[in-house]
Amino acid sequence: MDTNFDGWKPAQCLFLEAKAKYDQFFKDGEPNDFYKNIKLKGKMSGYDSMINQARRQNARH
Repeated sequence: MDTNFDGWKPAQCLFLEAKAKYDQFFKDGEPNDFYKNIKLKGKMSGYDSMINQARRQNARH
């Protein structure tokens, strides 16, 4: 499983994951239709990709 993070703070033993301007993809806490339904390069939607990454990063080894 290939899991990447944007940074690491060793003093707090904390992985960092930065997201910018993701609020543009949501309205009232729900993903916009285009973000949830449009497939990127025929694979996953942006929403599915985000959820997949979050699950990988949250996996317990």
